[in-house]
Amino acid sequence: MHEKTSVPALIEELYTFLKQADARELGGLFRDLDKAREGGNEVEAARIQNAIDNFETHVVPIIADIDAGFGNAEATYLLAKKMIEAGACCIQIENQVSDEKQCGHQDGKVTVPHEDFLAKVRACRYAFLELGVDDGIIVARTDSLGAGLPKQIAYSKEKGDLGDQYNAFLDCEEVTDLSTLRGDVVIERDGKLMRPKRLPSNLFQFREGTGADRCVLDCITSLQHGADLLWIETEKPHIEQIAWDGRPHPRGDPERQAGL
Repeated sequence: MHEKTSVPALIEELYTFLKQADARELGGLFRDLDKAREGGNEVEAARIQNAIDNFETHVVPIIADIDAGFGNAEATYLLAKKMIEAGACCIQIENQVSDEKQCGHQDGKVTVPHEDFLAKVRACRYAFLELGVDDGIIVARTDSLGAGLPKQIAYSKEKGDLGDQYNAFLDCEEVTDLSTLRGDVVIERDGKLMRPKRLPSNLFQFREGTGADRCVLDCITSLQHGADLLWIETEKPHIEQIAWDGRPHPRGDPERQAGL
């Protein structure tokens, strides 16, 4: 199995092994059943028949983790399709950038705006539907708890939309003198002109302590746009850390509760 060079090929091989295990075990049971019946051993035949009737398959559902999709929405769609064709019943995708992603428990993670991520969630759903799988499962993973950097400022059409909610977490400083602007990006926040703080890497940053609220927004948004399950990536296994039940939405909208 370790000689496989792609995850879809590994999934396909795993399913082949599991189905072969079923065939081998069931084949042995049916041969034993034939022998018991030929020998007139009704008790043994009944025992074997019961074992056949209650046989538990070795084939189990496989969740394919496709990281951040390895590219844009189209690349995500093509990869998800390969995974599903190989036998995966569930696709997991995360909201990190796809080019320089980090392991979930490491620092320095960069996340993408919601519209970018949701396009990939939809791409996974299209892959399922095109292959005739109406009940395929999509797991949306958020790395926002440990991510302090956004890939870019989100596009916003109006106050309160998804882009505006995302940008509300940016670490900004108020601009009171326009002459101080030198090729800077500015956004409007609560009637004030704000300049997102830019790092030497040309990336912006989120305000400290906003990771949990960003996770809540990620989870709500993902469920509203096609995800079936959620994965909140933390630096260590900690159930209480991800117990968002009933937590109010960070923007205070009473109609949006985290109740996940």
